[in-house]
Amino acid sequence: LGAVLALLAHFEMFRLPNATLFDVAVSNVAPGPPRALVVRAEPAEVPRVIERLRELGVNRIAVTSSLAQRGVRAPGVLIGWTPAQVPGTDFWWVPDEGLIVADFVPLNQGQIARRALLRLSGERRPIPTLEGAVAPEAYGSSEVYLALSPQTIMPTVRGEDLLQRDLPFGSIEDVDVVIGPPVLQDPPRIRTSALPGSVAVSAAGFHARAFHALSSGAVAIPVDGFARASLLIGLSVLLAVLLAWVPRRHQVATAVLAAASAFALSMTMITLAGVLLPIAELVLVALGTGLAVHLLERRERRQAIAHLGESLVGRLRQQRVLQ
Repeated sequence: LGAVLALLAHFEMFRLPNATLFDVAVSNVAPGPPRALVVRAEPAEVPRVIERLRELGVNRIAVTSSLAQRGVRAPGVLIGWTPAQVPGTDFWWVPDEGLIVADFVPLNQGQIARRALLRLSGERRPIPTLEGAVAPEAYGSSEVYLALSPQTIMPTVRGEDLLQRDLPFGSIEDVDVVIGPPVLQDPPRIRTSALPGSVAVSAAGFHARAFHALSSGAVAIPVDGFARASLLIGLSVLLAVLLAWVPRRHQVATAVLAAASAFALSMTMITLAGVLLPIAELVLVALGTGLAVHLLERRERRQAIAHLGESLVGRLRQQRVLQ
């Protein structure tokens, strides 16, 4: 059963229920102080905005592709570029110059962005994304889920206001800054969750949320591929052995308890340990294994009763012959 569910999971059959459960798990996460800022600026303002940010002590500045592809460049600044897929391949391409990286928002059904890709496949080497360029090297995964409340939105300021405002040095030095175009050119169309009442953010707002999550460690790394298959198969074997030792009358209750425990543990691991387990698959493994063991026990008992009945009938016939 574990192998079958792992195969189905490989084809993303459980992506929707797992995504919804992830939304529920992070819905009440405390937001914490913002670690990122969105600056809205016209292309002509960007060089002065970058200079002003450096005067204020900001070290990490990123420019989104909507500005970069209108000619905005600056030394020492991350430049996002919309990647193009190489025809006939699974590879992506961005200009190989300076600090240009891929500006990529992985949208799911319903224009929802719960995760951030850290790199894309390139023909010669992996292409880092905006998030991958700022992510700690300890993240071995190519994607992370943003373990943020759907209401966690980074503050926004206009470039014009930033240039005119008299801010002291160091007032925003611990904040990552994402420079994007005015809101009319980058409207809030990306939803943060499938839950009712969740808000929408712009592309720049998405990157700012991702920077905030990476800086504060509010991310969950998915258990995928071989690790997921091993986990599901191991759980099904372990549970089958356990249920074989449990009295028949307690087998179903034990399986239900195992499913509830797997669900609670998986939901807790998202926010406490930063690990995203295959929640739906684990619950189905527990319930399915329990049901399978219970049905197998019932079949064996029926076969034993039938065999006993046949033996009794045979003996009665033998006694009649002897009489």
